Amino acid sequence: DKAHDVPLSDTLAPVLAEHIRRYPPAAVTLPWKEPGGDPVTVRLLVTTPAGGALNRTRFNESVWWPAREAAGIVAARQAGQRGTAAREHGMHRLRHTAASAWLSDGVSIAAVAAWLGDKQETVLQTYSHMMPDDTERGRRAMDLFFRPSAPDVPAAVQR
Repeated sequence: DKAHDVPLSDTLAPVLAEHIRRYPPAAVTLPWKEPGGDPVTVRLLVTTPAGGALNRTRFNESVWWPAREAAGIVAARQAGQRGTAAREHGMHRLRHTAASAWLSDGVSIAAVAAWLGDKQETVLQTYSHMMPDDTERGRRAMDLFFRPSAPDVPAAVQR
């Protein structure tokens, strides 16, 4: 029930535009809030090959996990072994990646929470451990704050 804007980077914009050109958003009508609820039509950027809504579990098992294995991000599963069926191990990980990148670059918790549609407390609880550069960033902040200021320059002498 929340609408929120998320900044689109200059690097990502052409990639997204090309995806939209090749795979135009598909209008999908589904009961949005609950099974049997009022149908809502939305345009989806990522759909099944037939243009329907993705089933998160099926997508993770048949596309996302094999892609991670093929890229060497995770070890390949043994024949017949199922992937870990947890939300955080699926495509939802992209949300965590974005939040972590923003926070690691110093974007405020308030802004990240607004972009994710979360409360600031949720962002702190979920992502505070994903800021490995905090120690060095803290040192730099203190160095900048306590750096010697420029020496006073006497006013020009009148002649």
